[in-house]
Amino acid sequence: MPNVYQGEDSCWARHERVHVPGSGVDARAARGILRLIEAELRRGWTYDRQCRRIRMTPTLAKKRAVYLIALAKKHRGAAEAERVAELVYGWLERHRMLSNAVRRKIALAAR
Repeated sequence: MPNVYQGEDSCWARHERVHVPGSGVDARAARGILRLIEAELRRGWTYDRQCRRIRMTPTLAKKRAVYLIALAKKHRGAAEAERVAELVYGWLERHRMLSNAVRRKIALAAR
């Protein structure tokens, strides 16, 4: 199954001719992925893991954004996960999606 955002074989690369370069999530990749999530929120749809169009909701956007922290920790370690957590926190705050539950998830994911 292809990645949705990252890599030349990602869903975004196949259908939109735009992708986040590299493999593994770090702060730079997270910033790019958050931009793509923002674009999907505006247009109202995204891709699933099979590259099929699905509805993009604020709930799905939050889940994907917070998941970037776990991916950064897995790929790059705790220090990079902290940097990604700061990016995600700011992004969610700017888009008025930051609830207490999401704050807790970010804190737990960055540990």
